[in-house]
Amino acid sequence: MEAIIPTKSKIPTSRTEVASDSQNDEAICHELDTLDEKRDTTRLRLASYQQSVSRHYNRHVHTQTFKLGNWVLRCVFQNTKEIGVGKLGPTWEGSYLITKLFGNDAYKLQDKDGRDIGNILSRPSRNYIGLDPVKGYVGNSTEHSSMEHSPA
Repeated sequence: MEAIIPTKSKIPTSRTEVASDSQNDEAICHELDTLDEKRDTTRLRLASYQQSVSRHYNRHVHTQTFKLGNWVLRCVFQNTKEIGVGKLGPTWEGSYLITKLFGNDAYKLQDKDGRDIGNILSRPSRNYIGLDPVKGYVGNSTEHSSMEHSPA
């Protein structure tokens, strides 16, 4: 014996029993009339949210400028990455000394052996917000390696 499901079964529910076509048409017309108001309130809510995010970002994110003689680390980009290290490789390299300033956002770097690295632009464009090619570094690598680690 096979069970056959009827294609159109009428099970009475409170929604189908109370609703009528005229009420449905009125509800649809009301929704269409208030659609512009809902869009306007959504735009206002979105603008308010964007302003609060912008205020938070501007309050908590500060640009960092470096001075002559500061030690910095340089971001490892695709063209300066070691071959074969994969995605778990280091994201920052070296400890470099700032030897010359070109305005507030460009620097000439020198490694700890005294070789010039080249000019580094700290903020290349607005597309790299949050991705600085240079970040501050406290001390130099010789001070770091000479520290003794005591067992805890």
